[in-house]
Order: sequence, then structure tokens, then C-alpha cells
Amino acid sequence: TNESGDTSSATAFAREALSKKGMDESQITGAASSYARKYALGGLFAIDNNDDADKLNNNKEYSLPVMSDNDFNAALKQYGGSVSSGEKKGEDFIAWLSAQYTLTNEQEQAIKQLEPANASA
Repeated sequence: TNESGDTSSATAFAREALSKKGMDESQITGAASSYARKYALGGLFAIDNNDDADKLNNNKEYSLPVMSDNDFNAALKQYGGSVSSGEKKGEDFIAWLSAQYTLTNEQEQAIKQLEPANASA
């Protein structure tokens, strides 16, 4: 819920393969669940992840770009209210941003400080 009282939500579904070479049942379930959560959060926060992990060349060293202060402040302004209201956890917001960017310690602390005081109790 933002300052105006508007609420956003997202739902994603993922189909599990019955079998996948090199993966046991729990790995298949975990992969499908992670994939669904990633795209649900991407839809909720309106982020298009063009650099999908499935497209990366794993033979080359790859690191995520550091999130600029401007991008961070824009994301915080738009979605920080859902953390400060207690609707979303700061760690979930950090995880979602970290799938796209490398966050600085200061950026992570700024998100954690948004959480209501009783959220950690």
C-alpha cells in the first residue's frame, strides 16, 4: 500500500516438468518456484529483466551492475512505502533489487531502515 492507499499485488504460476535430467524432484520444484517468484516480483515492481539468467554465458565472468543512486531513489520512492507499511519485507525488496543490480551497503541499510520497528520482533 502506498501513501495514497493504493495496493498492488502479483501472482505467477509455474509448471513443473515431471522429470529433468540431472535434477531431483525437490530441485525441479525449487527452480519452478524461484522462476515464478522472480517474474511475479518483476511484474509487481514493473521491471523488465532483459538479462535473464537463462541467457547468460556461464563461461564468461559476469557481475551485475551497481545500482545508481538515481535508480535506487526512484525505486525507493515508488515501492518503499510497501516496506514501511509492513506489507512487504525489506529483505524481499533487497532480494528483488539484487537480482538486477549490485546494491551498496548504504542502499541495503536504507531499505532496512524503512521497516516498521515491530517487524523484527
